[in-house]
Amino acid sequence: MKKFTLLLTAFVMFMGVSILHSQTVVFSSGFEAWSGTTPDNWMGAKTNIPPANVVQYTTNVHGGSSAVQLINTNTTHARFTTQPMVLDSGTTYTINFWVRGQGNIRTGLFDDRPTGSGYATYNPYIQVNTATWISQSQDITCVKNTNIGEFILSVQSTVATGDHLQVDDVSITEPGLPVPTVTITSPVNGATVYSSSVSVVFTVSNFTVGNPGTGVDGHLHYYLDGGPAIMYYSTAPINASSLTPGNHQVVLQLVDNNHNPLVPNRADTVSFMVDQNPPHLKTIYQIQYTQDPSGNSPLADSVVSVYGTVTGKHGAGYFIQEAYGPWHGVYVYDNQNQPALGDSVFLTGTVAEYYNLTEIKLVTAFNILANGLPGPAPVTVTCSQVNMEDYEGVLVTVNNATCVNPSAGFGMWTIEDATDTAKVHNLMYTYSPVLNTIYDVTGPVYYSFNEFRVEPRTAADVVIVTGMNEQEGNTAVRIYPNPVHMELHLEGLTTEDELIITNLAGQTVLKTRLTGQADVTLDIRDLPAGTYLLTLTGAAGHTTIPLIKR
Repeated sequence: MKKFTLLLTAFVMFMGVSILHSQTVVFSSGFEAWSGTTPDNWMGAKTNIPPANVVQYTTNVHGGSSAVQLINTNTTHARFTTQPMVLDSGTTYTINFWVRGQGNIRTGLFDDRPTGSGYATYNPYIQVNTATWISQSQDITCVKNTNIGEFILSVQSTVATGDHLQVDDVSITEPGLPVPTVTITSPVNGATVYSSSVSVVFTVSNFTVGNPGTGVDGHLHYYLDGGPAIMYYSTAPINASSLTPGNHQVVLQLVDNNHNPLVPNRADTVSFMVDQNPPHLKTIYQIQYTQDPSGNSPLADSVVSVYGTVTGKHGAGYFIQEAYGPWHGVYVYDNQNQPALGDSVFLTGTVAEYYNLTEIKLVTAFNILANGLPGPAPVTVTCSQVNMEDYEGVLVTVNNATCVNPSAGFGMWTIEDATDTAKVHNLMYTYSPVLNTIYDVTGPVYYSFNEFRVEPRTAADVVIVTGMNEQEGNTAVRIYPNPVHMELHLEGLTTEDELIITNLAGQTVLKTRLTGQADVTLDIRDLPAGTYLLTLTGAAGHTTIPLIKR
């Protein structure tokens, strides 16, 4: 029995390959050495795949001159195992390998444990259907000290027309320092993307990404459809555009500052299809608009595909909106996908009525198309309108509403204006209101327990009007329209008035001195949609008001 051990030390450079994090490679095989028809260091005692189905493969291998082809067209799995080796109880081993072809493959371990006939529970199958080499990695934990341990590649359902499965460059490591990883989270493998653009979202762990010379570990190489490496120095999503209909593949690989891959290779691959003719495509307006007194959607129980921008999110779901105005927003019940505020998404799911809340659930396809969009501006509504079906799921703002009950139960408080009362809830953000204080409240409208609620998302969505709308002697100034789309009008100015517009992050986006003009028109069409604070200061005092740009 042999234990194949190679200690790899941090920041050692060997043969042009970077080793950034210390770990022990207990087994490594590139299938270069064969004894007759058998690959060296393989075909252990637990192997049950027929030797005739283990074939030396020399056509377009991943590395070196040969790989191994594994053939098992049956749905019952077949084991291809390493030779016996010494393994340690309590150690979690990482099995890394490259694979292509068509079939299912997973990893396992025989460590002679007292249960399961000595076998560990197998990892999930990886479904492979690609002519391009993809990197895979699975972990498995040994529970018994043994000198007859064997690592397993388990294969099933290989397809001859896909050239069965080919495997190359296998390495098995045990922990040293934390292992770097890169993981693509969107789109998911095998997804269908109904757009010519896709945002590739990923996470990087135990590895600092950035520009060389800034104290980082390295960066990424990004490959699209087998093309040349594209250098990428950020962990922000990668936007792939102008994609043609058909199959596409993205590979992300961690490299050092000299563009050398890590050992073992740290990469992730996603394959997806672009189809620019989505099935069941509907608008959110078509889902929400109804004349039914119950408020139920005319598309209830239908499978639909929709586009929208995320306007609010919490652990179990999120709100999306396609345009400004009533009937254009909807809640998505989805605890699997985690988009961010401002993400443009495409999804497929089922329209449902959850106690008269129109929602989309059972999401079967989900893709992030772009990140950081401003999204639709909130619609200015009254408390009476909050309680209408028209604004369910829509991002709204209620202005100058007085808190008449700071503790209305179940995380809610009550506001009132001249038209009615409305509830404010803590689905996404908790605020402690003060009785009789006047507020501007922004958030999507949610329906639960037979009532509509405004759901603020952050602290910026709850603005105290009595502190913001001070007009110390400057009451003659008129500022309109609000919300505004293109031109903002100011009337009744005094000499030397200064106007400052800031966003809710406190950044100044416009500053100007209005010298000697009583009436001014400002062109703000280039200002991104959103909520701002407008402050006007002059000899007569100052005015600060929330300004909504559509």
